[in-house]
Amino acid sequence: MVHDQASDCFLPAFYVLCSSKELDMYWNVIDHVIQATDQKLNPAKVICDFESGLIKAILTQFPDAKVSGCYFHIKQALGRQTKKLQIPAPKIKIAMAPGGVDVLAVVDKDKVAVQGTAYVRKLIHEECVAEGLTYTYHKWESFWSYFNRQWVRRYDPDLWNVEGMSKQVVARTTNPLERFNRELNGTFRPHPSLPVFVSGIEALARRHVQTLQDIPSNRAKSPRRREKYTLPQKVTFPSK
Repeated sequence: MVHDQASDCFLPAFYVLCSSKELDMYWNVIDHVIQATDQKLNPAKVICDFESGLIKAILTQFPDAKVSGCYFHIKQALGRQTKKLQIPAPKIKIAMAPGGVDVLAVVDKDKVAVQGTAYVRKLIHEECVAEGLTYTYHKWESFWSYFNRQWVRRYDPDLWNVEGMSKQVVARTTNPLERFNRELNGTFRPHPSLPVFVSGIEALARRHVQTLQDIPSNRAKSPRRREKYTLPQKVTFPSK
């Protein structure tokens, strides 16, 4: 997706069907996009999904760009992991509530791995006890092992931590991606056939082109981005 300044719309520019998630495949995709734009594409910032091959390909093709993962996607991933570990719903609610695991997105990046996770672990434990819920140590240990493996070692906090960003900036980069994700899900049933997929994205593309034509003539309004995401209050830890 790209931002069209004239209409203030975020628009899908290329739809790409990929056969793998390897670095070479992503590199070739981006290279084709660069060639299709007459080698004028030089982004300052790229927001993408958490795919290591994709991230490496972007950094290779655009070495000066700032690459960030989507705040919406990491919250989704953490929520899915709690369900995968079969943590009971009331405890998931505690962890995923504002001021829970999302605190790790606003602490200093270099404090996430040790002080940040220790703080949130203690917070979840205390909240469970306060609500009379049994704290299942082995399940939460599995969750934090996953977090350290996936969101500290594999994907550095610099890719997903939004410390220092205003909620307006987070909403501006996250809401369009979430909105388009809903739009895609509303267009297709799971596992569509290739003809259905192609006809669906053609309909989406025509709709977006029509929107671009309607905004200057006042037949449509530019999207109003709500500040949907309420970031938790930052927790400051003492320096060692």
